[in-house]
Amino acid sequence: MGGGAITPVLIYLWFILHFGVNVPFQDSWNGTIPLLQAYAHGKLTLAMLWAPHNENRMLVPNLILVLLDTFTRMNEVVDMVLGGVLLIAAAGLFTWLARRSLHLPWPWLVPIPWILLSLVQVENTLWAFQLAWMFIIFLTAVILTIIELAPRHRGWLLVAIGLAVLASFSSLQGLVIWPVGLAYGLSRGWRPLQWTSWLAVGVLAALVYVWHIGPVQPPPHPTYLLLHPIVAVRFFLELPGAVFVAHHEILGLAVLLVVAGVVISQLCRRQGWVRLRLPIALILAGLLFDLLVTEGRAPLGLGSALASRYSTYNLMLLAGAYLATVAF
Repeated sequence: MGGGAITPVLIYLWFILHFGVNVPFQDSWNGTIPLLQAYAHGKLTLAMLWAPHNENRMLVPNLILVLLDTFTRMNEVVDMVLGGVLLIAAAGLFTWLARRSLHLPWPWLVPIPWILLSLVQVENTLWAFQLAWMFIIFLTAVILTIIELAPRHRGWLLVAIGLAVLASFSSLQGLVIWPVGLAYGLSRGWRPLQWTSWLAVGVLAALVYVWHIGPVQPPPHPTYLLLHPIVAVRFFLELPGAVFVAHHEILGLAVLLVVAGVVISQLCRRQGWVRLRLPIALILAGLLFDLLVTEGRAPLGLGSALASRYSTYNLMLLAGAYLATVAF
């Protein structure tokens, strides 16, 4: 497996070093740079780090970027490399979890790093500000690994909860870890005290997150999806389909149908949910991400669903679909 698995890692890092440009881009101008300026003048406050950036609370990534960029004189390529290393580490953990939970031969696991490190996610790969999403995905992999190895150890559960809180205060997508972790923990035999503790902290984290979150751009339209159901469904299908070259809605629908068919058939089997815990976690993370994006970005039009920054979570969805299929 060695050569087949290490090749996408080398390609991904080469891509960053070859095409990464040390120039602030989009959200870095009104997100990271004002924090760096405040830090340089000794005026950085916790309130500034906690302040919402559109719909995102980015306390942890803000702190990481301020410290790192101060040391590197805001070398954006270094930020990109760190994000790449975090994604590579997550891909490695997901591959190991697949081996442990599904007992697949190593050759069947080679496609996992190829999928998760696909260059279709170029916008996240070459955008330093998107370190936040890479950090969240890395924490997701670490949390699932902790739950896998010590499902009933209270001390490790506290560590997992702490990491989930960090993910929650890294971006809106960090809140996805709570339902994903709950599903994984239940498949590993969490007792009532464990899953209720996880759920209680997750609800509290979500409430703290949304407290005084506005304003959000584009402004939320709570009834938009109900008034435009066809557009909403098409937008939702575009998201997983965008990882392919063309025919996005058709291929997005095909991916979801494969996911539904394989997962349902496996869940009908005895212990199917337990065996498919990792594919289900990856699929759930991707689907919840797509629901959040659909709710917030569908009013912008179908074309916005094709932005490559949305590909990273849908590559997780695709990896989960692949694992569920080969484990059939």
